[in-house]
Amino acid sequence: MIHPTVELTRRFVASFADVTPSARLGRSLARLMREAGLQNVIGQATVIQVPFGMVRIGFEGHVDKCVQQRLISPQDAERWWQHLKESDSAGEFHCGAIVFTATGEKR
Repeated sequence: MIHPTVELTRRFVASFADVTPSARLGRSLARLMREAGLQNVIGQATVIQVPFGMVRIGFEGHVDKCVQQRLISPQDAERWWQHLKESDSAGEFHCGAIVFTATGEKR
């Protein structure tokens, strides 16, 4: 996400990953499958575009929690959401997520 408050965005994304169970597991899938004895393991990373509505659903509760815990001000949260909403309305909102997948054969 390109945002005027890049540092705030980084804090939201990092803190969201920190409280999400196994949020960083995907990058280890292929290795874990090989360690479990699977053969012909193929790992892949795919970038998907995430629409604003999904970002709102995914992050709204976490942003609210950051405000409640006084990690950010209510004004910063509102400005952050407002900018994203305006970017979306202008057709300039771009957010991506990396989805990791892996396949293998059990013999």
